[in-house]
Amino acid sequence: MTIQRTGGDGAKIALIAYTLLFWVSGLALLFIGLWMLLDPKRNYILNLVDFSEDDPLLTFAAYIAIVAGASSLFVGFIGCCGAVQRMRCLLVGFMICLFFLFLADVSIGTLALVYRNK
Repeated sequence: MTIQRTGGDGAKIALIAYTLLFWVSGLALLFIGLWMLLDPKRNYILNLVDFSEDDPLLTFAAYIAIVAGASSLFVGFIGCCGAVQRMRCLLVGFMICLFFLFLADVSIGTLALVYRNK
């Protein structure tokens, strides 16, 4: 007797691969945010941008990176668990989180275009 594979296996593997990339990006954001906050010198990061060392905007950006990284890890975990166990409620929650992240990206991009001269 042979086992037939369905198209759902390919979608499951693709979703797991996507959530693993989501995890890697979340870990990178978390690492960069923590590095910006905990590195006493911050010389390397300050050479990349044109800010003074005591600028509160740089600290705020570090906190935003930490929050975005942690939320990416959480959302990726939900997606991976939903894909592995084929739990519909986790997959729906994952898609809702991705939709809100997409809306945030579009609104941030729009605001960046509108206020690019300021």
